[in-house]
Formats: sequence, structure tokens, C-alpha cells
Amino acid sequence: MSTDMDKYINNQIRFFKNIRSEIKKNIRVRFYVNDYNWGTKNKIRRELDDFNFSTKSFDQDLKRAKILVPTYNSTTMLESLALNVPTVAFFDPLAESYNNYSKKYFQKLFDAKIIHYDYKSASDFINSIWH
Repeated sequence: MSTDMDKYINNQIRFFKNIRSEIKKNIRVRFYVNDYNWGTKNKIRRELDDFNFSTKSFDQDLKRAKILVPTYNSTTMLESLALNVPTVAFFDPLAESYNNYSKKYFQKLFDAKIIHYDYKSASDFINSIWH
């Protein structure tokens, strides 16, 4: 939601700042195809100087990913899970809508530490499992 976009971008920055430096050099960042004039890349570039943008296609990135980190409830998360790509997602649960049927599945993903509801939990978990 547009009212939460600054919070969303700031959480991405905090996530990257909390990732250990030896992991950061392996991260490739992909942005949504349409930025809707939010300047997401520029805002993140101003705050972080030690990460790389992906230049590959989504399929190429997916095939070479050690861990995929979706930052909102999306098809990307579902595709990575369906293809058995290790996935650690994080997003604000208040910014997402769930129907009663799906809530139990999201709870299972949360319990399995696949979904995290804040950047710190997700980055700490990745730091702990990287090797």
C-alpha cells in the first residue's frame, strides 16, 4: 500500500544492514519491474554501498539462488517454494490480506521459519543458517 511504502523501503535497508558482510557479497537484489515513481533503487543505493543488483532473468536467478528472500506476499514466494528453492520471506502481516483458509498455511510457514514478520528476525535467521 502506498501509505506503507516508505516503511517497506526502510525495512529493506535495515534488513541489508543486519546481514553479515560475508553474506552481503553474495546477495543479488531484484526489484519489481515497475517502481511507480517511488525511487526505491535510489533510496536503497543512498543507504547501502555493498550490494549488487541482479542483471539476470528471474529464471536464471531462481536457478542459482542459495536462498530466495521475497519481501512481500507474492507469486515469487510461491514459485520458490514450489520449486524447492530455500526461501526466507519477510513482510509486514498488517500490510497483507489473508482469507481464513490461508491463515493456517501462513502460520505453518511462520512456524517453520520460512516467513518472518520483521526484517530483524529474517536477517538474523539467514545469518544463523548461511553456512
